[in-house]
Amino acid sequence: MTKASSKIRFSPQRLEDARKASGKKWSYHSLAEAAGVDERTIRKCRDAGLINPELLDKIAKILNVDFAYLKGEFDSFYDQIEDEKTQEKYKKNIPGPFPASLLASFA
Repeated sequence: MTKASSKIRFSPQRLEDARKASGKKWSYHSLAEAAGVDERTIRKCRDAGLINPELLDKIAKILNVDFAYLKGEFDSFYDQIEDEKTQEKYKKNIPGPFPASLLASFA
């Protein structure tokens, strides 16, 4: 199996949202350091929208969000609102991306 075929699609926008919503306000450098990879690796993955599943899992744990959220497998209620102005109004009032601990309670 080649490197490219072992990667999965994920949502770079959700990575951005989770990174910025984190209480620590992770930079790409500090996120890469915590995940044990080079910063360029994370930036390349973000730009391509493809990532190694193990790395995505590490990042999800570091940012305390669910792996499925970063993969874009589900949308929050707010993402389903069609009117962009209304969507943004509600999104500003939520604490951030789905924490892994919150999603675990629904399993």
